[in-house]
Amino acid sequence: MGRLDGKVIVLSAAAQGIGRAAAIAFAKEGAQVTATDINGEKLKELKTWKMPTALFFFYILIVKC
Repeated sequence: MGRLDGKVIVLSAAAQGIGRAAAIAFAKEGAQVTATDINGEKLKELKTWKMPTALFFFYILIVKC
């Protein structure tokens, strides 16, 4: 049992650096993590981690007008 069992985390800028480390750490502690980032390719790499709980990914598309 992790310290975050039953918790839901919504994390932005989760594709690399501190955001990525936080997403992995939260998932390892049992949280359900929703990871978002503008960098879709890097965010896809996060999916390769074997997590004990579910990770959900959302890509943010920015359109300049």
